[in-house]
Amino acid sequence: MRIGVEIELGGRTTERTDRVLREMGWSRTYDASIRTRYHPIELRSKVYKVESLGDLTQIVNDYKKALSTLENVEVNSSMGIHIHVSSVPFHRLYERKVWNEFKRRFKALAEDDELTAEEKVLIRSRFNNRYCKFTYSKVTDDRYRAINYRPAYQRHRTIEFRAFPSTTNLKLFKKFLKLVVELLREFNDRQVFSQKVAESSKAEEVKIVELVV
Repeated sequence: MRIGVEIELGGRTTERTDRVLREMGWSRTYDASIRTRYHPIELRSKVYKVESLGDLTQIVNDYKKALSTLENVEVNSSMGIHIHVSSVPFHRLYERKVWNEFKRRFKALAEDDELTAEEKVLIRSRFNNRYCKFTYSKVTDDRYRAINYRPAYQRHRTIEFRAFPSTTNLKLFKKFLKLVVELLREFNDRQVFSQKVAESSKAEEVKIVELVV
């Protein structure tokens, strides 16, 4: 599996920024959708080969290094993190249960006790964001969905996960990466994925029964 990330931020670059990004194989660009008191910045990583969850550490460390070159960094609801993944079964990802399972796991992030109240608000705000709509559809030509299928594949040969809010919290950033990698690895193992979906469905049924009682 190969992964690349795009991270939207507000802030100021320094004389070190471009040099450090270049040394890591990263780059930066401008994104007009970013609202900020400073300068809109979109960081673009190189492509990483990920064979295990341990490989995500390098992506996190490189993001930390990139952040260290910026000043007055801020994040808000206009900024997101997009995770591009290649070497995945493109057409099979159309399946509704893949979409629903991603949505369920993403919602669970907003209940993580390790997150601040502000971080939880930013995660919840993504459900009403027109740039990453969570509505499932077999029509896949709209790139502004939580999972961008055909447009991203035609342009980059990747699947793009657009749901995540921007963050400077490295632990949360790693959780975003881990969510995507674990979902796709389980999905490739159909038996494991089916078991996970069944378990989550059963847990939801128990919650509903408890509420009724």
